[in-house]
Amino acid sequence: MKAYVYEAMVADGQLVRGESAAEDPLALQSLLERRGLTLVAAKERRARRIEIVRGRSSSEDLIEFTRSMAGLLAAGIPLMQILEDLGEQAEKKMWRDLLADVRNKIEDGSTVSEALATHPKVFDELFINLVRAGEEGGKLKHSFEKLSEHLERARTMRQELRHAISYPLLILGALLGFAGILTFFVFPRLSVLFESLDVDLPLTTRAVLALGRFGKSGWPYVLGLTVAGAIVLRQLWVRPKTRYAIDSLILRLPAIGKMVRMSAYARFSEMISTLLVSGVSLDRALGLAKDGVGNRVIGRAVARSRDAIQGGESFSAALAGTGQFPHLVIRMAKVGETSGDVPGMLANLVQHYEREMPYMFRKAMSALGPATIVLLVVMVGFAALAVFQPLLQIASALN
Repeated sequence: MKAYVYEAMVADGQLVRGESAAEDPLALQSLLERRGLTLVAAKERRARRIEIVRGRSSSEDLIEFTRSMAGLLAAGIPLMQILEDLGEQAEKKMWRDLLADVRNKIEDGSTVSEALATHPKVFDELFINLVRAGEEGGKLKHSFEKLSEHLERARTMRQELRHAISYPLLILGALLGFAGILTFFVFPRLSVLFESLDVDLPLTTRAVLALGRFGKSGWPYVLGLTVAGAIVLRQLWVRPKTRYAIDSLILRLPAIGKMVRMSAYARFSEMISTLLVSGVSLDRALGLAKDGVGNRVIGRAVARSRDAIQGGESFSAALAGTGQFPHLVIRMAKVGETSGDVPGMLANLVQHYEREMPYMFRKAMSALGPATIVLLVVMVGFAALAVFQPLLQIASALN
């Protein structure tokens, strides 16, 4: 979305000025025509674009704002009063400035969605389109209710994922810490002892001593290579082809790929259901969902399904034609088409994935945890063998 300052003509020939958000000048013209205005001139305003928002907006802040908007609108409180009260009660200066700016834009003639769209770092396209659909259908309260539910479900999924991977990450951290202590502290000191002894060292000990010497003198090279590798990876990561290839590889991984797919299908079903209930057309909903599923391979499949629907295919047939959606998603879409309740069927699908995803996360991570422990045991055993083998040889020689 871009912010435009425009001049328009009302029916009686009077010129009015205002500011509005739109994707391009043609979209702005269509928007003003729906308001009974004829666009005369428009200029993109770049300088005022969310420069006032300094700091970070967390997902918790956005959930709290959305929940408050839904509850206060349901209570019948006027919109401008809600924005003023929420701005005064906001703890972060960022939100106080943002809500004041939104109020000012609405007072200048912008709609709520247009005012929010000038803050894209806080409100994404899905959020804006749901609010716009609520405005056009006279269901702004309903839109904020659906957004609140959507954001809270997304937060629950993130929490489940963090909880599932916390234990394996802890074990992996201990593994890396142990390897670092051996490489940079223990092995360099042992090398001084063993090299002073006139004994033939076993292969394991020679490997340990070589690793110790490298850890003592080669750490600048390791650090340099790590930094250089991180820079190269960052440059590759921003390229769409690279990220698509990485996402494709992730989907092929035995356990992780299945979890990523399940998460993507849950997000897809949640977004499409929410958008359809709010009055957004199916092809427009698919266009918004393609960037929100969390995986570019599945996102490209969503885009292909949108093109197929625009070409006259049914929703279920379009999904089946991509080859990326499971039979369950296709069947629920078909049942929804038959019953005339696609949003309801997709909402049931979201509930199914919400039940299954925590179990899948725990199952995958429960297998990863023992694997990291086994790796830790192997490392400890290898280090112990490297240390005690020459000591046993020395003891045997002395006897």
